Amino acid sequence: SGMGLVKVTNRGGLDGSSVSDPAISPAGDRIAFVQRAVVPAPVPAIMVIDADGGDEAELVADAADPAFSPDGSRIAFIRGGHLFTVGVDGTDLTQLTSGVGVTRRSPAFSPSGQEIVFAQAPVTPEPAWSIATIAVATGATTPIVSDGEQPVFRPDGASIAFVRAGVVFAIRLATGEVTKLTDGPADGHPTWQ
Repeated sequence: SGMGLVKVTNRGGLDGSSVSDPAISPAGDRIAFVQRAVVPAPVPAIMVIDADGGDEAELVADAADPAFSPDGSRIAFIRGGHLFTVGVDGTDLTQLTSGVGVTRRSPAFSPSGQEIVFAQAPVTPEPAWSIATIAVATGATTPIVSDGEQPVFRPDGASIAFVRAGVVFAIRLATGEVTKLTDGPADGHPTWQ
């Protein structure tokens, strides 16, 4: 099977189960992903597996959007519209957000691991997504932009790229200056190179 591809799970297929949202650890040795099984119920779970396909385990049930911390020791995720973190061994489950009427998605750690950026929106038929950061240690939330989703920190932490109406933008955190980066529609999450 060319191009160095390695099949690491046997999920998906005729039983209706599926996998999505892969996240690779910073060291490249582990992969977190969402498994949606059909039986006994279609509840998503975050699984962690070695990159070579060994040592697979369910990390947390009823969860989505996994993102590794920069040191690979924790995973941020969304459960019930709230932002959580958990150790990669399944210990120290911590809920970072609370309240009702707001849902969240697309968490991503800052390069220092001290903050997580995420998209949030009121629970309405046509939600208006905004972007905020949260301090992992204190839970203090800071609004970043009022119209955007799919955020990701720049590797030096100075900016956050995000998608607004299908176009990729970046906001410089020190100044609040927003720069349009693409002219056409963006498909998927932006990634800094």
